[in-house]
Amino acid sequence: METCNVISVNKRAIIKAHDLIRIIKHPIRLAMLEELRTRGNSTVTEIYVALRLVQSECSQHLSKLRKVDLVKTERSGKHIRYFINQEELGRITAILEQL
Repeated sequence: METCNVISVNKRAIIKAHDLIRIIKHPIRLAMLEELRTRGNSTVTEIYVALRLVQSECSQHLSKLRKVDLVKTERSGKHIRYFINQEELGRITAILEQL
């Protein structure tokens, strides 16, 4: 008689991973990450102009990237500059490469 190996599943971790992948795979957010990778850092205005978006749409997408810690901000005078959180991106990349 064969025994069935049961994998302990952390439902919360699976939901978090699902949400992360859903956020990352969106074409606009991928374009934003590429834009930030190319520029190093940018204001929301620089991003929405480069990607031909409206400001509110751009801000909503950046908010989602910040929620999963892929993008961080830094105040520069009156402006907020966005940049990729390289540490988190590396961690996520390493996890996804194992799948």
